[in-house]
Amino acid sequence: ESSSYATPLNSTKKDDPIAIADALAAVAAGSESGMAASASKMLRGYHSMQAELEEVKAKNVELSKEVEELTETMTSKQFKAPSAWAEREVKYKLEKKEWEEEVEDKNAKITALVSENEMLRSEKGTDDLNKKIVELESEIVVLRNKYEDAKASLHDMQVSSLMSAGEFSMSGVKPVAHDDDVRSMVDKIESESESHEASSSRQKDTVDEHVMQEELDKVQREKEKIISKISQAEEADATNVLLAEAEIALLESGVDMEDTAKIVEL
Repeated sequence: ESSSYATPLNSTKKDDPIAIADALAAVAAGSESGMAASASKMLRGYHSMQAELEEVKAKNVELSKEVEELTETMTSKQFKAPSAWAEREVKYKLEKKEWEEEVEDKNAKITALVSENEMLRSEKGTDDLNKKIVELESEIVVLRNKYEDAKASLHDMQVSSLMSAGEFSMSGVKPVAHDDDVRSMVDKIESESESHEASSSRQKDTVDEHVMQEELDKVQREKEKIISKISQAEEADATNVLLAEAEIALLESGVDMEDTAKIVEL
């Protein structure tokens, strides 16, 4: 075994790790020794680390040269400090980045407000209010028809009463016939009874007319309230949209929102 180790190792260069590793690998192959294989692997790793170390040293040398050149440039009389324009450009880039972030934040808030506005609009139930208005308008039409029918019936009763005996007519008081005939007396009694019933019915229709008019006015007021609520909701939505558009326009124009808010408060 000693002779098998000696021959390849003596023939390699002492300073070449790869050559030594190859020799150890050959020995390991010939003698099936695990120790030689491990040593070969370690030598190859050592060579790889040495190569990386040389690269790092070379980079350090280059960096040292750059540092020396920069030091010489800054300490020389030819060095000029950055101009005011360059400083403004750097400041502008920083402010632009901040402004873009602020615009993005404002746009996110606007999107959230628009979503909230749509949600509130759906929660208000304008469709239900519109349906209620249609129902109220239908009720108004029905009540108006009843009112017109009652008014026409009252007019007919007034005309009928003016044409009956003992009542005032367009030509004055109509005389009552004085006849001792039983039939005449019956007609007189019936006429008085009909006149009394017509008067009572006329009074009842007058009361019904007032009641229906009050109910009609009540329904009309309720309709106006609902229409007013819808108008207020639409005005609020339009105001929110205008505010959002104005805020977007201000953001796009680069105006400071805090200064604008202070001006609005003043």
